[in-house]
Amino acid sequence: MRLFLRFVIPLFLAIGVIAYAVVPLVDTLTFQWFVNDLDLRSKLISSTVDDSLFNVIDERSKTKVQSFFNRVMQDQRLYALGFCDTSKRLTYRTEKFPETIQCPEEESTDGVPSKVMEDPTGPLHVAYHTVQGTGRVLGQFVLVHDMSFIESRSSATKRYIFLLFIILGIVVAAVTVGIAQFSWWGWVSGTRALLRGGVRYIPPSRTTPALLPIVRDVR
Repeated sequence: MRLFLRFVIPLFLAIGVIAYAVVPLVDTLTFQWFVNDLDLRSKLISSTVDDSLFNVIDERSKTKVQSFFNRVMQDQRLYALGFCDTSKRLTYRTEKFPETIQCPEEESTDGVPSKVMEDPTGPLHVAYHTVQGTGRVLGQFVLVHDMSFIESRSSATKRYIFLLFIILGIVVAAVTVGIAQFSWWGWVSGTRALLRGGVRYIPPSRTTPALLPIVRDVR
């Protein structure tokens, strides 16, 4: 038991320290990957509806805009949609659009600027897309994605990592203790054989290599 504790306790302490350092790093990298995926997803949605959205917004019909937003909202990951005009006013929005989301101060045609914000319902990914056509800019299309699924997946990832380290620690501890115990038994068996046999010749093949110098002295 002492031999087991002598190896296992330091081993599990070392593995615990490594797991404590690795889990936050993996969590950060996973979160960043999800954010990048949502950036690409927002850009894909915006590019797909770009022409139709421009025509609907240009007609200035609130009914048509809401109907268009409702069709786009059939995507399960989308949480809310909105539209900011060139005066930085939120002209159109879906029902769940958070009050805390503001229109962007600067418009950009280079990709989709995005941000992650906290909401009582959970973290939200907010992306903006410039609505333009025929040489005119109508405003910014705002896409809001629900990121609560990322938190659940992140929690599951943390559990899996901890379980992996625990299983790894058990396997390494078992192998280490087994090798140490086997070596100890070999040494004890060799010593007992040497003491029982007196000056009797002991074949080298039956003697532990560590005991060969003692065997030579006894001979």
